[in-house]
Amino acid sequence: MKSLVVVLTLLMSFAAYSAIPTLGDVLGNSYTETDTGDESFYLTDTSGLVDDATAFLMFEYAGYADYNSFGIYSGGTSMEIFNGSDSPTIAATLSWDILTNEVSLVGSAVSAFIDDTNFGFYIDAGPDGDRFFSEASLNPDGEDMMASYDVGAVGHPDLFGSNIVLAWEDVLLSNGGDGDYNDMVVGISDISGNEGTTSSVPEPGIPLLLSLGLLGIGLTRTFST
Repeated sequence: MKSLVVVLTLLMSFAAYSAIPTLGDVLGNSYTETDTGDESFYLTDTSGLVDDATAFLMFEYAGYADYNSFGIYSGGTSMEIFNGSDSPTIAATLSWDILTNEVSLVGSAVSAFIDDTNFGFYIDAGPDGDRFFSEASLNPDGEDMMASYDVGAVGHPDLFGSNIVLAWEDVLLSNGGDGDYNDMVVGISDISGNEGTTSSVPEPGIPLLLSLGLLGIGLTRTFST
């Protein structure tokens, strides 16, 4: 009996550790979208020579909000979109030159060359913190610090026309943060996730859970005989 209790405890612990919250859990509403696992993205609005995407800083609950910044990257190039002085629900428009891949932050002198078919996003904790990327393999210890939610086909009216919602974990806490993924939440229009780019952290670790379950059954039979 004691062995069964131990196994059930392990099962619950692994399930809790592996689970990434739904979009509704992040935003505090009833939305049911789950993390797609997408780590890189592409621009979908490419009908003209110059097209754009708009990012919306929707929520920022982190204790380090004054230091966090958010941006886009491609290869070794990056460009900041939001910084610590920005407050929800500010919007920023990225103007994309489709021929040259030069991206400009409208209303500023900021620009960078970003591949419109394959780019990612980052969150930066300022001069004393780490930079974490949407690609988990680029992060310290391979930690997955971002959940991606595809809302393009749903069109939730309070998400400002976003197609993708990116929810970030605490960037200054060790061991991957506290698991709420609401420390910075950004919605972005006119982008989609590249298929086949999945998080390096398995969710929810089904093979491991099944193995533990079978082990529990075996132990229970052993101790009951």
